[in-house]
Amino acid sequence: MVELLRQDHAVIAMVRNKERANELFADSLPHPSRLELVEGDITKPATLQTAFQKKKKKKKFGDDDDDDDDELIVVHCAGIPESAAPKEAFHTVNVQGTQNMLQACCKASSMSGGG
Repeated sequence: MVELLRQDHAVIAMVRNKERANELFADSLPHPSRLELVEGDITKPATLQTAFQKKKKKKKFGDDDDDDDDELIVVHCAGIPESAAPKEAFHTVNVQGTQNMLQACCKASSMSGGG
């Protein structure tokens, strides 16, 4: 995320808690005005569409940014270490959560004509 912002890209980041994320990132990121935080949870598929809808709305309503094209890059970093959670929680977050994210990406790609 930091490198994308350094390269002057707009970034929509899905976080579990916007207030907490703002506290962590607020003063340390380059071009903070190019970062938009949306709340979501990879274990709840309906919340994943929020970030993709933000991208779609920016395109539909005309964002003047030069980098607002059809390209959508998703970097999935959510997960919990096996030793930090019961086996069921590990599977729910790391396996099912990743499947949810992949399905959301495929849905967003097919809606935009990209796949």
